[in-house]
Amino acid sequence: MTIVVKIGGAAIEDEAMLRRCAQSISELTRDGHRVAVVHGGGAALTRMLQRLGKKSEFVDGLRITDAETRDVAIMVLAGMVNKKLVAAIQSTGLPAIGFCGGDGMSFRARKKFVHGRDLGFVGEICFADPCWIEAL
Repeated sequence: MTIVVKIGGAAIEDEAMLRRCAQSISELTRDGHRVAVVHGGGAALTRMLQRLGKKSEFVDGLRITDAETRDVAIMVLAGMVNKKLVAAIQSTGLPAIGFCGGDGMSFRARKKFVHGRDLGFVGEICFADPCWIEAL
């Protein structure tokens, strides 16, 4: 069976919780399941933006994302947060690979508007191609 696991950013920031999540993922794999993990990391992104002197603004829980914020989001989410999660999974002895939705055009999105407001580089997934996940 293929299982998709979502790990929130708060769980990744809590070292003990991250270890438990990684162990659970490893156990699912040992039980014969194919596991894909998606993760959050909004708080880590907010902290990095603050360190860079950039204030976050939200509309209905969605971050307004200009080009600079998008670039920092990629750095934090596809970089630091993703690699921390990959390392935790690998520490259980299970090989893991991390990539983001833009890699290999795995996911595509269309621009999202909230109450007619343009949120910049915020979108809704409109297409997913599982070929890279299946290949891995």
